[in-house]
Amino acid sequence: MKEYGDEELLQLLQSANAPEADRALKYLYQRLYKMIQHFILTNNGRPDEVEDVFQDAMVVLYNQVRRPDFALTSTLSTYFYSVCRNLWLKQLRKRQRNTTLTEEAERIPVAETQFEVLVASEQAQLIADLLKELGSDCQKILHYFYYERLRMKEIIEHMGISSVAVAKNKKSNCMKQLRKLAAGKNWL
Repeated sequence: MKEYGDEELLQLLQSANAPEADRALKYLYQRLYKMIQHFILTNNGRPDEVEDVFQDAMVVLYNQVRRPDFALTSTLSTYFYSVCRNLWLKQLRKRQRNTTLTEEAERIPVAETQFEVLVASEQAQLIADLLKELGSDCQKILHYFYYERLRMKEIIEHMGISSVAVAKNKKSNCMKQLRKLAAGKNWL
């Protein structure tokens, strides 16, 4: 299989020549499918769902790169992975499942450079270490709010909290505790 660089793939995808665009899509499929399959299957997905998410992401990618204002700010594979990840998270939220991503998936940010990836990864690890020092209710509410992006109404259902106001107050107090821990370690 011929190797293509990101710029060459973008040119093929933006081409008015349909066979060239098809060649780029087939290349991306062969190169990225197993990575997306692994991500979805390790995060409560089924094999048939992998195909659906992958195809939907291909459509999103194709439509995005053909826009005149499209600018790739990361590698194409990182961009595609983030599209798949967002589509999968949206699907999980729709199902209202109580799921968590594997640590591996949570640490893959979309960034422009390897340095930014490294910094983001270190920051995520520092926050994860701090969260472990909080009580389990704080860990849960912050996870639901920031990682799963649940609304307060959904959080009170998951945690058995009496009202949205109580949940907001609890989240605020947990954030204060987290900031205090970070300040005590001179991380802020």
